[in-house]
Amino acid sequence: MKIQKASLIFVAFLLHASFVQAETVNGYCATEMAPTTSFVYESDERGVEMSVINHNGMAFAPFWFSPVVPNDMTLLSERAQFILKLDEVIAVKWKPEQCQFLGDSLFSCMGATEPLVINGLKIEPWATYSSTTVEKSFAGTFEFTEVAFRFYANGEGHTILMKYQKNECDLSREKKEKVVKKIKSILK
Repeated sequence: MKIQKASLIFVAFLLHASFVQAETVNGYCATEMAPTTSFVYESDERGVEMSVINHNGMAFAPFWFSPVVPNDMTLLSERAQFILKLDEVIAVKWKPEQCQFLGDSLFSCMGATEPLVINGLKIEPWATYSSTTVEKSFAGTFEFTEVAFRFYANGEGHTILMKYQKNECDLSREKKEKVVKKIKSILK
């Protein structure tokens, strides 16, 4: 009986530890040459701050991430009008325990944060995360990192998602202050 109880306590500890992983995420994803939409991550003892920077203004901000058919045009128009109302820089902070860094540019920050009010719109952030993919074709093999920011506004889910070549992202636990400062300074 004591062994079973000790085993249950150990399993409960492991489960808790796997869900409460206070981690840091630092770095960036930015298109080469001239940045378009960049994701920047900076960590401190209070949490992980994500900044989505639309360097060329919101008319060039990504707002859709799946194949489009003619039937989608009304919805796309509505979403485009919504995205145009947002600021060029959106900054959100997650608590350390809401984030985990899995290595090789893979991370997630999940869960509700403080709502933002941007130009009268209530934005309720709930996740930012990355994924990596490898695509093979006749032209060769290419590695990509996708970064997403998910949020609710007016009861609808929204996603800002960008796909970068692997060399356009540098995400890790270590701070990248010089490059992050440079990326954040580039607007229109």
